[in-house]
Amino acid sequence: MNREKFEKLLYLKMRPADVELVMGAYQDAKKGHGYKDQVRDNGERYFEHPRRVALVLMLDLEIYDPDMLIAALLHDIVEDTFAFGSRDKAFKRIQRRYGKRVATFVLALSKEPCERPEEKIERDHRYFEAITQEGPKTTILKLADRLDNLRDMHHCTTAKKRHYVEETRSHILPMALDVTYQVKGKMRLNILTIYGRMVSICQKSEDEIAS
Repeated sequence: MNREKFEKLLYLKMRPADVELVMGAYQDAKKGHGYKDQVRDNGERYFEHPRRVALVLMLDLEIYDPDMLIAALLHDIVEDTFAFGSRDKAFKRIQRRYGKRVATFVLALSKEPCERPEEKIERDHRYFEAITQEGPKTTILKLADRLDNLRDMHHCTTAKKRHYVEETRSHILPMALDVTYQVKGKMRLNILTIYGRMVSICQKSEDEIAS
């Protein structure tokens, strides 16, 4: 989906002032991930991922909360780029431009740097714990992020696929089930649908790895 169609989709559900904010984040993410032509494992430009995460919120989960959409677009800007400077500088810059709520979402979704491999397990444990402690909206953002990563991992190495599947089963799927008890109505059904899609992708990947 190109910029024009993305923006039109927002105008169908949101106030013009909120659309302008979201499109500001759209441009910030596009520019930030365009630094040194950042790309994904499949060779596509990295910006396609945060844009698709925002689309998962809109099209799969029917979420048009402007702060959540902005956070979806910026969720990797701190962890995977230096576009906004250091972690602390990025948090302050995002807070000034988009507010504390967005900055808190983005910070919670950004893993801390890890110098030694043996530190990653503890770092990741803190990361997922922090997401759940921030509340259901942060968890939902992570679910949207993970769904897109799972959908796109057919270009990854076998080792990376195995890691993604194991992490999804041990952390993400339990988070998805937990958050269904914190939401109601259509949102609960939408999250359960996302849960089912992730389970299906994990099973298919496990079968491919085993074959």
